[in-house]
Amino acid sequence: MDTDPIDSLWLLLASLSDITSRKAAESHAVFLSNHDELNKLKNR
Repeated sequence: MDTDPIDSLWLLLASLSDITSRKAAESHAVFLSNHDELNKLKNR
């Protein structure tokens, strides 16, 4: 079974995507779930 070079290129491009903004958003969501949004104090 031969693979097409174009398919291999797309696979490489897909695996090199930047997830920095996604991780920042996830971290912010975790922070907000444990802190008050107005005064940033822990609520649990």
